[in-house]
Amino acid sequence: MLAFAHDHLKTRPLHIEAMNIDFIICGVEHSGTTLASDLFRQIPGCDSGFECGVLLADSPQAFKGMNPFYNNMKGGWRLTDRALESACAKETFDEFYECIYKDSELVQGSRIKFDKTPRYITKIQSIRQKCDAPVIAMTKSIEGIAWSDYKRSAFFKSSDLHSFIDQWITPKTGYLKSALKGYRFASKDPSCKIIHLEDLAFQALNTCNRMFEHANQVFDPSYFTLANQRYGHTRSNSINLSIATEHMSTDAEELTSIVSSKMSDLIKAWPKPRHSN
Repeated sequence: MLAFAHDHLKTRPLHIEAMNIDFIICGVEHSGTTLASDLFRQIPGCDSGFECGVLLADSPQAFKGMNPFYNNMKGGWRLTDRALESACAKETFDEFYECIYKDSELVQGSRIKFDKTPRYITKIQSIRQKCDAPVIAMTKSIEGIAWSDYKRSAFFKSSDLHSFIDQWITPKTGYLKSALKGYRFASKDPSCKIIHLEDLAFQALNTCNRMFEHANQVFDPSYFTLANQRYGHTRSNSINLSIATEHMSTDAEELTSIVSSKMSDLIKAWPKPRHSN
């Protein structure tokens, strides 16, 4: 079993570039990254495009053509080809962010800026060496991740659970092991804060306060009413408790039983919600 330490890192990178963004949101897909983004967008003047991904590259120039992230930024940030190419021509990541926030039709004029890219969790140590912004790493139970993936798959409509498991289990295990390394790093780095989706559902006010404080922002309870949601990933106009409980339903019993057996070591090592400690 892999333990999650809470002591500070003994070593830090020699140089971390100051960023033209205020914080980063990452974490395994379907673990609440969009919900966290929606909550932060309730702050007047706080905004971001859907996903970025530039910090996965060694430089802005190396990001050009790094798909699907590069192409997705055109629609997710409402950037023209010319604007994105111009951003990728910059020397530093700071200049890249400055450029996209200036040229994006979606987020122009934002005074609080962030980068929400789930995949950063798998490369979080590298990300921290490129960026000094605080990191919020969202997570949820592996059983919950499995149920979310199954519901979004073609197998769900035909109730073909076993075919889903057969094609899902091996690649997902590899991905989650990579993410686990990221969460372990985040648990030791004071610039990172792991936020569990169950805590966001069951201890919403305390968890939002912790999350916003880590991003150097102040949470107002009025933000629980999610006004002007941009994306359909968040199901309601507030935090829906079912995001943390639906994998516990009778419909999910067989799936969670199989996943609990086949991925038991990962589940034991996975970050746990604070409310269960």
